[in-house]
Amino acid sequence: MARKVGVVELRVRSKWYKLIASLEEDAIVVSIDENNFDTHQSANNSDVNSNVVPGPGRIDHDSPDGRANIPESLANIKRKVRIEKTHSAGLGISIKGGKDNMMPIIISKIFKGQAADLTEQLYVGDAILSVNGENLRDATHEEAVKALKRAGKIVDVEVKYVKEVTPYFRKVSILSEIGWELDSDLLVKSVPSTHSNTSRRIPLLLALVTRGHSEPDSANRIIEIHSPDRRQSCIIRCLDSNQASLWLRAINAVTNELNSHALRDTNEAIGDVLDSAPIEHFGWLCEQDPLAAADRMWAPVFVAITQNDLLFYDIVPWTREAWAVPVTSEPLYVLRVVASSLERPGSRAGSTQSLSRGSLGRHSVSSLHSRSLESNGTSTESFCKFSVRVGTSKGVEVRIFRTETASSRASWVRGIVSGSHNCVARQKIVKFECKVGSGSMNMSCMLSIHHEDGLSLERLGRPRSQEPDGPLWAHPFEQIEKSADDNKRLLYIKFKGEDIPRELDMMGSPKPAVFALQSFLSAKLTRLGLMA
Repeated sequence: MARKVGVVELRVRSKWYKLIASLEEDAIVVSIDENNFDTHQSANNSDVNSNVVPGPGRIDHDSPDGRANIPESLANIKRKVRIEKTHSAGLGISIKGGKDNMMPIIISKIFKGQAADLTEQLYVGDAILSVNGENLRDATHEEAVKALKRAGKIVDVEVKYVKEVTPYFRKVSILSEIGWELDSDLLVKSVPSTHSNTSRRIPLLLALVTRGHSEPDSANRIIEIHSPDRRQSCIIRCLDSNQASLWLRAINAVTNELNSHALRDTNEAIGDVLDSAPIEHFGWLCEQDPLAAADRMWAPVFVAITQNDLLFYDIVPWTREAWAVPVTSEPLYVLRVVASSLERPGSRAGSTQSLSRGSLGRHSVSSLHSRSLESNGTSTESFCKFSVRVGTSKGVEVRIFRTETASSRASWVRGIVSGSHNCVARQKIVKFECKVGSGSMNMSCMLSIHHEDGLSLERLGRPRSQEPDGPLWAHPFEQIEKSADDNKRLLYIKFKGEDIPRELDMMGSPKPAVFALQSFLSAKLTRLGLMA
């Protein structure tokens, strides 16, 4: 049963066409209006390119309607056209019909740049009456295909434009440009796409669903659906922004269900590829490039959250090998999340709310209240942003992401934070080399952060004559009063009962240690039930 049905417009070859869209459990099915087009006749369809097999990206002309502005004077007039084939290609047409289909042999498609197109004298809807003098008026579909294939390099065809069938073939041509097939080698289970002359399926499994990415949309009416490999897309325009918002929510609900099943399939298939860390959440986001032009500031990125890392890919990784080589990755324990306000598409500004702020001593690392991530009323002209701050050896790296709905943002932020907590539980301990003291008292040390025991500092390179006597100091998290850093090298930690903070030279940016400390503390507070 369809979840949503309505009339929408689809953009095909720079033109908008009104079609009927039906949202099914795994795809959007678009179809022609059968009240206006006779689709009851059965017709075979063959390409008569000897060396050219049309693929999903091949087109007729710049317009899918075939050659534009067909003269009225051509209707039902016999014409003779000479086609000269090249050595590397065939005629460059597809045909339908035949005596066995109770139809004449009709040109249903003309491939741009091929021999038939170069004559500029043939049209979709032309009936082929003869080929090199061989009568095809009573030929079956198979007989016509054979006649065209054996016609040689110079092909003289006699044709007559049949105006009555042209609207049907134009619609079929339009539909042929819509949708895509999913890779048969993908790791997740999918339902094979089924197409007909009157409908096409747009698979939603792992599809990128977004707004305002590649099409200008001042009225906020457009929804874009891109294939998992981002090679193909379907651009839908709704009646108004409210309808677009309703369609977007309905489509997102379907994609969320499909991706949930795909997540289980993927984890079963990839096994130990990601260091035996199962994927907890994945999907598409759009990432901001602050240096790009306003109309190109958002770039799609496929993101996966494991129990260790945040992984980034340009497209959906179909294979085990693709999963093993993300474009970039970030350890979850050095991440912080910041949620931004709802924002109108195209705007660069937006207020932000830190989801991990305050001093460690006051235990004020913010919990991720789902209510803080939802708007009181989602504007149809808005999307949501959140940013990920990463503690690196060069300082803080900020990556800004966009979702189309507040609920989607909430899922991602919760996923990243819970992933960080899972990472802490899995890692148990992280260590950072540092130096303490100055002059002759300068020592190389190792700062350890343990998910249960807290912080400790051990000296490295202790002389063999000295017996190990344990860490230089150790404190549970509860004894941390406050912490700070100078954004350059130094980390300061003040413990309860001590007059001055301890100073650690991290020999580079202190941010990885700072962010790790916050993540470990947040994870422990959550385990103790002190954070909602």
